[in-house]
Amino acid sequence: MVANSIEGFIKSLDLPQESTVLFQTIGDCHSFYIANYGRNACVIDDILDYRETKLESSDITLEMFIEMCTTKGTKTAFQETFLQYLHEEDVVFINEKLSSGFITKESIYRQFKMNPNKNILSYVL
Repeated sequence: MVANSIEGFIKSLDLPQESTVLFQTIGDCHSFYIANYGRNACVIDDILDYRETKLESSDITLEMFIEMCTTKGTKTAFQETFLQYLHEEDVVFINEKLSSGFITKESIYRQFKMNPNKNILSYVL
């Protein structure tokens, strides 16, 4: 691999910056490059396939997710659990909906588990 860092890896393959949530270690970069990169006509499909694989192997439970929301904050908990990049405006929106009681962390998590390929924000709306 040409890149010696995660940021360098993402830049070298011209991947969207939002894909940083998927690549937390150099091992993640290697796994993606070997198993997914170039398998589809579009690199976005390669990224989505890799995300799906990582979600299938994720062991984050509802209890762990709720605890992360408390200890690490909404943005980190949501990104680590759902492997989807969130902009600051997204986080503000999520927090507003949670604070108002419109939605709960549990309902977001459960809906996500039923359909992990759907955008997490659709469960907040």
